[in-house]
Amino acid sequence: MLRAGFGLGGDPSRKSGEGPGRWWSEWVHALLREAHGAGELAEGVSPEAAAVAVIAATLGLA
Repeated sequence: MLRAGFGLGGDPSRKSGEGPGRWWSEWVHALLREAHGAGELAEGVSPEAAAVAVIAATLGLA
């Protein structure tokens, strides 16, 4: 369902480039940056790399 929602949100017929996939991606990035700032990520884990992994796994691209 999540992938379908992202797919429909990114459909080229939509007038804006905004959609659930973009909002969710930005939220994941922000949450991981916050966790990094609070020292809650394992040593050596970058927020950006973790976000890419989470997003790819969720969308079935990993």
